[in-house]
Amino acid sequence: MTNGRVEYNFSVEDCDVSIEKREALKEYRRIRKECLEHIRGPSVLPVFAQLQRLTWNTALYQTLNEARRVEPDARVNGPLWELVSEGYASITSLGIRRLLDNDKRRISLAWVISRIEKNIHLMTREFYVCHDGLPYEYQEAKDYFYANLSSSLRRSESFLTATGREGWFMSEQMHDHFDSLCGHPAKRSRTDRIPIDIVRSFKEILKGDSITSISNMASRVIAHTVICNPVEIEMPTYDDIFDALSTLMGLANEISSSIFYDTNIGSVVPLYRGDPVEGLDQPWISSENLGSLRSFWEGICKQMDEWA
Repeated sequence: MTNGRVEYNFSVEDCDVSIEKREALKEYRRIRKECLEHIRGPSVLPVFAQLQRLTWNTALYQTLNEARRVEPDARVNGPLWELVSEGYASITSLGIRRLLDNDKRRISLAWVISRIEKNIHLMTREFYVCHDGLPYEYQEAKDYFYANLSSSLRRSESFLTATGREGWFMSEQMHDHFDSLCGHPAKRSRTDRIPIDIVRSFKEILKGDSITSISNMASRVIAHTVICNPVEIEMPTYDDIFDALSTLMGLANEISSSIFYDTNIGSVVPLYRGDPVEGLDQPWISSENLGSLRSFWEGICKQMDEWA
């Protein structure tokens, strides 16, 4: 995978599937590529990047909120803090709702799940293991490797081939992982398939209480103005946001690393090269400039009052 783009090392013709299944394998590889690129890139805002932005904003806002808890008597500009709080609520709730959008023109977690569900017939053990050149039967290559391993290498670390027909170790690992997905069948078969119930459980996860509460607030309070009794809208808490983001991140990782046996996200909160709390112990503006700032406020308010 380069810059988030999914690339295959071997052609379909080089994969360990019968000629009759090559067209189906092409379709599986296409679906896999689409789903993983929705999750990891190379689009501007793949699912992982969307979640990282939300976790960054949450960590930052909670840190600012903690500062107020630590020093409750410290003077804070009320309108500014209200703007920060409302901005965080809007960005976070709309960001979470965006991940639930099923529109095929959108980049969302819900779309990825829907894509898998519609193509569940392609999610077989054979394509899972053999989609990029690995052998389906690995035991013969494994036995050959150990039979020809020198005595010196047996006592030291050695690198194993992870691609192509000699990639028996990776094939064995993927078979074992697929067993965990399909319930550890007594006898493995190329036609073993990821159960549709797993995909349906993903859809149910997206309907969890925390996610639903945040999505409803985004739709009925922030994105649209809905005529309703305020008591009908259950406002989410900060704990709901934590729970929703944790759930969505875990689900995205599960699909990437388990359903498609790809890598998961390395860092949930993006690495910031500076100090995220730098300057918080300084005033926004010096006392001698408050007068001119107040005049600016009055001027811009007067300018907007003329719109009426």
